This record gives sequence, C-alpha cells and structure tokens, in this order.
Amino acid sequence: MNKTGAQIFVEWLRQEGIGVVFLLPGLLIDALFVHLAESTDLVTVVANQELAAGFMADGYARATNKLGVCLGIGTIGATNMLTAAVTARADGSAVLFVTGNIPDRLKDLGTFQDGWPGGTDDVFLFSRIAGNSAVVRNVTSLYPTLQAVASNMRYPLRFPAHLSIPTDVQEELTGEDSVQFCHVHADAAPVGDDLAALRKMASLLSDAQRPVLLAGPRMVSPDGAEFLCRFAEAFTIPVASTMSAKGILPEDHPLSLGNFGYAGSKIANSALLDSDIDLLLILGAEFNERDSLCWDERIRSHPRQVIRVDPKPDMYAHDLKADIDVAVDCVSALSQWLAWNKNEPALSDDTVIQRKIWVESLTVPSIQLAALPENTETGTIPLDEVVQALRLSLPVETNLVVDAGLHRIFAGRHWQSLRPGSFFSACGLAPIGWAIAAAIGIKLARPDQPVAVLTGDGCMRAHGGEIATMARYGLPILIIVSNNSSYESVHNRQKNGHPAAHLSLLPEIDWVQFGRSLGADGARATTLREVRDFLEKVLASGISSIGAKKRPFILEVMTPIDQRISDPATIPAAAVSGKSRYY
Repeated sequence: MNKTGAQIFVEWLRQEGIGVVFLLPGLLIDALFVHLAESTDLVTVVANQELAAGFMADGYARATNKLGVCLGIGTIGATNMLTAAVTARADGSAVLFVTGNIPDRLKDLGTFQDGWPGGTDDVFLFSRIAGNSAVVRNVTSLYPTLQAVASNMRYPLRFPAHLSIPTDVQEELTGEDSVQFCHVHADAAPVGDDLAALRKMASLLSDAQRPVLLAGPRMVSPDGAEFLCRFAEAFTIPVASTMSAKGILPEDHPLSLGNFGYAGSKIANSALLDSDIDLLLILGAEFNERDSLCWDERIRSHPRQVIRVDPKPDMYAHDLKADIDVAVDCVSALSQWLAWNKNEPALSDDTVIQRKIWVESLTVPSIQLAALPENTETGTIPLDEVVQALRLSLPVETNLVVDAGLHRIFAGRHWQSLRPGSFFSACGLAPIGWAIAAAIGIKLARPDQPVAVLTGDGCMRAHGGEIATMARYGLPILIIVSNNSSYESVHNRQKNGHPAAHLSLLPEIDWVQFGRSLGADGARATTLREVRDFLEKVLASGISSIGAKKRPFILEVMTPIDQRISDPATIPAAAVSGKSRYY
C-alpha cells in the first residue's frame, strides 16, 4: 500500500504508543498537520507558540515515560523550540522535536521561510543540544531514521532528539509496507568488573551502621520507585532525593528524609551534612551546585564512605568523588542487591534494630492541620503556609507542577510528595513559565489524576496565555499564582538601595480577570482561610476530574515580598557568607 511520509510518521506514533502531539501549525508542516488532524486515535494539541509546545511535550514525556513529540516549522519555529530542547536535555527528558523544512533543492534560492542564508541550519542547531539530530532525505529512510533516533532517547539515559522532515518527504509516496519497531530496550544485567564492584558495595552496605541513600533523576523510571522502596525496606536505609526525584520514595514513608539540596527539607539537609553517617549511597544523581548545596564539602567528609551507581559516568564536580563508582543502570543494581539479599540476608537482626533506632532519630512527624495558623486578617499570606495548605487540601494523588522562582524553594521544603512521580519541576535550568505549559502535557498523560500548578506572577507573564489552551481542550487544571508584583528571587538579591531594585518590581495584574478572559474560572485569596475555602469549592466542582466541569481554575494568592526560607541552620556555609546566589 502506498503511503506518504506524513502517513508513515503518524503510523509510527501509534506504534510507539504516543497518544498526543504538541505543535504550532505552519506551511512547512501542512502535510503532517493534516494527517494528524484526520487521525481519530491521536490528540493534536495546538499551542500558542513552539516553545510552549516543547514544554508541553516535555511534561507529557515525564508523566508517561514515553516520548514526548513537539512539531513545528523549521528555521524560526526551530529556534523557538531550542529553549525547550535545552531544558529537556538538562533534566533528561525524552522529547522528539520534529521540524518541517523546505526541500534541499530549494535552499539558498529565496524560498519562503528558507533560513539557510541566515545560518539557521536546524540539524546543526539541534546537534549542539539534542542527543541526536538528523534530516530525512527520502521517504524510504523515514522509518529507519525514526527508529534510530528514538532508540537513543529512552531510559536509563533519556535525551531529547531532533528530526527534520522536508516538505517533499512529507508528501512523497512509497510502496513499502509499514515497518514494526522495538518499543522496549531492556538493560543488560551487570557483568564482570561491574558485578564485582556491586558485590563490594553490598558488603559495605551490610557493614555500615548509619547509611543514607541519595536518589537522583536517573533513578526515576517506571520500575525505579518500586525497586527503591523494596531495597530501602530490605536494608533499613533512609532515603533522601534531589528535587528532580522528589517523592520517588513517598515522603510519608518511615524511611523518607525528603529532598536534599537547594530547597531541601530540614531533615534531609541535616542528615547528609551534619549527622555522623558512615556510608552515603548515591543512585543516579550528580552533584551540581544546587543539588550539593554549593558543593558543600561536608557531603564528602571523612570518615564516611561514598559509593555511587549511575549509568551516566563522570558527573561529579569539584572534589566530590566516590570511593567506588559503577556506571550501570540503577534499577539493575538494586535488582542485583535484592537478589543477593534474598539468597543470603545482608543484615543481622541486631543491625536492623540499631538502624531503625537511628532512622527514628532523623525523621519527624508529618505536617498536621493544627500547625497552620487560623489568620483571618486580609493582606498577604506567607508562601510556606500556602504550600502546606495546598498539601493538606489537595488529594494525595495530586500531580504538582512547580515553576521557577521563590515559590519553588517553598514547594521543595514544604510540599510533601506522597506518590512517586507526582512532583514536576524543570530543575536543571529553571525556565520561567515552564510549569504552566508542562502541566498541559501532564494532564493529558494522566487525565484521571488531579494536576495543580504552583507558579508566580512573573512566570504568568511568560506563558500565562497557555491557559487558553487548557480551556480549549477542556483541561481542569488548578493554577495557584503567587502574586507579589515582582520577580521576587531577583528582588531579594537586589534590594536595600540596589540601583536595579526597581526593575524587579512589576505592574499589578488581576490574574483572575486575566484567566477569565481566556476561559478559566478563578478567585483571589488574601487569607489562609480563603485559600482553604476556595480549594474546597474547586475540588467539589470537579477540578480533579471527578465532576463534569472541565475548565482551568486560577487561585490568585496574594503573597508578601521579601520572603526567606526558614531554618537557616540548614543553609550551607556559602550562603551564610554571602557567596551563594540562591538564598
């Protein structure tokens, strides 16, 4: 049966199990756009801009552990996508960026939207960012190219990729039958030297009196949370995570310490920096500046031993080196340790008892409703109280999508993530407004689960227009806007007479009215009681996909300017001395 390149591409999406494509239409993808629109089993989401479409695909990829797909025209559309590609690369998100381009034979002739004279070679631009960037020269090579590109994007090392499909290839016919693709790329079990190193690590884990496990983003996978929980319980080892893996062990689990590093919990930061742990096991985490609290040397303090398993080698900065470093898949390592432990239990009964006593000394009870004040005075609400009220009001299965800004510090510290894979934030590079767009992809990936966005008025200025996209597709997403009319993180660094302080202050906008103009409902809260009351009404109206009301809801919360995180004892020495840029 003859098929065009556009038909082949749509068929490939079905075979990969990709149910949603995010795009901005344009002449150079007309053929692809038409075939997507004709498909009855694929959802085509039209964004307001290619960057937002890329963020949506990023959210979809993170929520499904499948590929996210972003489609747009080449040249100017491709350059708009680059920020989304950089974000996906920094966080290890598998997003396929597909651009339509003019045929090779028409390059440098002044053809409409020919970016070559201006130097916008899409493949070259994306090759600096994506794990793979390629152009499809003819329709017969489309399937094999898709397979080759996609196979390098999956767990354990997820990367974005780019594919350029010129308009002549989109329309070209082929007589070949569809090619079947391999969807699952299993990781081989550790062998040889890696197996010996894992055996040595198992011995150290058995002998340690006060071990701690730190899980990072490359621990996150469909099986990662399950294996991590089984391992932690089998070895009675407390678990902290970086923010990018927040909640991989539910934070109400007796062995959870919460997230460590920038915006980390008081428990996790104190445990890893100040307690007398004798073994630190790191799974899939690198020590960048934020995840290491400004490369705090106490993480690697003597005499504790540091052992690390990570499929991505050489990810350490400064002198934070491991005593034993194994470049294998984290889940494979946990599976191997659990198998050895099943055949020959690693811990004695006395060791288990001692570890349980030590873990209890590190952890504290969960947030209680009574801990929040009953302030009824109209004005502004501290962000820590807002975040705790959200956690106490929203269902435990809520997917929280957090934007860049000061509110992310408070979310990392005060939001208790109770389900693995339910906390989302672009931790690597922190683009403003990411959460607003990414939440659309997450909601489409998880339609039966509530999705809430915690963002700020600065981020709303970047991508608040995508609320119209939520309304268009009937997505009941809750958007909590922290409004203090400023870029507060910037203002905190530039106040007290700083010559640029006034530039971080923003004109006031009524975000409830803004949202209503785009098809959303909304309300403004100036007291904690109002926050709780509005959340109760929103949940009752179906924001969590329980009822029939299918539109976004904006809860604008008036928050104070010049807020600072509590518990300064857990802030690193670099911050106290003024060397940190983040506190």
